[in-house]
Amino acid sequence: MIISRELDYAVRIIRQLNKTKISNAAQIEKEECMSRDFARKILGKLKKAEIVSAERGTNGGYFLKVSPDELTLWDLKEIIEPGPVVNKCMKEGYDCPRNCDRPCAVHSECIRLEELIKREMSSKTLAELV
Repeated sequence: MIISRELDYAVRIIRQLNKTKISNAAQIEKEECMSRDFARKILGKLKKAEIVSAERGTNGGYFLKVSPDELTLWDLKEIIEPGPVVNKCMKEGYDCPRNCDRPCAVHSECIRLEELIKREMSSKTLAELV
């Protein structure tokens, strides 16, 4: 699946933070219908990538450090689930047992599809989606 539940939830978190400017995990859980643990896991990845930051205190919470205008769905996919989306043979360093004496025709098609998906997922900013 190209857009996993985790990637979908990451988009929803970006949407929530874009709308409210600052939210805690409990608010995100309630507004976006996801478990608090899952929200925290995704927020941790977004924080590590410096897409969001957190502010402590009673009025604290998470907020966007990067505008949705500066991010694409592909950018977010690479933060949440880095690597290929079509086939594991697309992973760098993967040694395909089918590539004995000539390049695999399936691999060539996977390269084409991977590029097509990347181009489409990079064509719109998250601001256009959220």
